Amino acid sequence: MATPSRGRGLRSLNPLRGFSALHRAGMGEDIVDRAVEAVRARRPDAPERRAEWFGWALAVEPRGRYAAVGFPGRGFVVDVVTGHILWEGAVADRRELPRSLSDITR
Repeated sequence: MATPSRGRGLRSLNPLRGFSALHRAGMGEDIVDRAVEAVRARRPDAPERRAEWFGWALAVEPRGRYAAVGFPGRGFVVDVVTGHILWEGAVADRRELPRSLSDITR
């Protein structure tokens, strides 16, 4: 009869097991909310209702730092750590938002 490995048994007792996966899953929405708040602080004409906004975290390193957000007519790339708007431009809808930092130079 085989006995379970000691490492596997200890891992299953870890109270933080699975926490990192939950954190990664929720990080995308959190970064978008912080980016929207950064834009609202600098643009008084930006919509107040969160439902009017769209966006996502940019897949660059360090993760959790840059996000592309927008509302119909305007898009932004924001450094959510510093709150700076790195790019602002006209967008018709979410498909025109940058997907990476290199897209903001086009």
